[in-house]
Amino acid sequence: MVAHIDVFKGWADTIHHDIDAFKALLESPKADTSSKRLAAAALSYLVSRMDLIPDWNEGIGVIDDVMVLRVCAQLTQDHDRGALPTAVEISLDRMANEAEKIASFVGGGLHD
Repeated sequence: MVAHIDVFKGWADTIHHDIDAFKALLESPKADTSSKRLAAAALSYLVSRMDLIPDWNEGIGVIDDVMVLRVCAQLTQDHDRGALPTAVEISLDRMANEAEKIASFVGGGLHD
């Protein structure tokens, strides 16, 4: 379990870059509605006061936020994200691939 927590904490280092990727997806004129909804949901969760782990918990408060970003990135892979800049595509694909670590942590599928 400690190994998982360390991975999730490491994701906090890229949170600003990850947020920028979702902003670009949301602002893309060519992305489909489903992708934009997932981007909006991910970004809305970040500012929601109804967090699974409250953000004021220093050190762990962003763990649920970075998990939500990765699950939403994985879900966008099933939709047309449009023509995004390469750096944005790389960020979204990286987060989507990292979502598998969350599935391993919770012991099952993320979208069942």
